[in-house]
Amino acid sequence: MPDVKRIFLLGAALFAASAAVADFGQYRSHTVNGQSLLVSSDRGELRITAVDDAAFEVHYLETGVKQLPSFAIGIRTTDIVTALSESDETLAFMVDGLTAIVNKSPVSVSFVRDGEVLVAEESGYFAGRVAGSVSGRPRTLL
Repeated sequence: MPDVKRIFLLGAALFAASAAVADFGQYRSHTVNGQSLLVSSDRGELRITAVDDAAFEVHYLETGVKQLPSFAIGIRTTDIVTALSESDETLAFMVDGLTAIVNKSPVSVSFVRDGEVLVAEESGYFAGRVAGSVSGRPRTLL
């Protein structure tokens, strides 16, 4: 096999291996605390907070990694009605028409409004340098 093909196959194998572990781990438990859904995994905690009746704030709090505060949304409403439903595979955290669907294995999130998926993680949480990243910065695909 020519060296170019070997290098290509090695690169493809390394990329596939890095993608295979690019998730936020396996679900352990969850709790609801006020307007927040806290999902514990073997990598840390996923926190989804209802900011108003049409927005969620999402933080991945990986064990041993400092999470900076979010400045994305200024004013928070404190009287938001939330609901949670659970199945064997998912959690559905809802506010007026907007739902955050948390897959348990591996932990990943998608957002649905009126039955239509608005955005979904392709492969979950990424930490560190990821193959295919232009800048080498941590990223989350949504």
